[in-house]
Amino acid sequence: MSETLELAPALAQEWQAAGYQQATAIQKLIMGPLAQGQSLVAISPTGSGKTLAYLLPVLGKLQAGQGLQALILAPSQELAKQIAGVAQTWGRHLDLKVQLVVGGANFKRQQEALKAKPEIIVATPGRFLELANQTRKLKVHQVRYLIWTKQIIYCKTSMKGQSTRLESPLCGM
Repeated sequence: MSETLELAPALAQEWQAAGYQQATAIQKLIMGPLAQGQSLVAISPTGSGKTLAYLLPVLGKLQAGQGLQALILAPSQELAKQIAGVAQTWGRHLDLKVQLVVGGANFKRQQEALKAKPEIIVATPGRFLELANQTRKLKVHQVRYLIWTKQIIYCKTSMKGQSTRLESPLCGM
């Protein structure tokens, strides 16, 4: 693992406990550049380790108790739930709070959960837009890391005219 990134001690310990011996190809390729703050687009097959490839460098940069710092957008509820679970598993070692924001779940509960000031939100674009447009509890201006999973093209075509509204509040990041 050291050839790609030096992990925070708590994350390195979880890496060992999870039984990982070495980074996958996508992890070797993107973890270092992400840890250095570079923006990038990466494509890799399902099951290749993409989620940890982008999560670990970001988790290591977040500060617990400082509110929303990372927004991860996924095209489906299923993928968002999967990513949120991984983020919670690894983030808890750094005292980071993760909130899942997806359609089909109770809107008021999701809105109320923002009071806990999660450092990471994993969301589907439609529900994220709904929350952003209907609440002042979502502090998007604090976001330092924006991660689109799968492809942004999917989100733009599936959301029709709403993609402009989603990109606008994030342009100043």
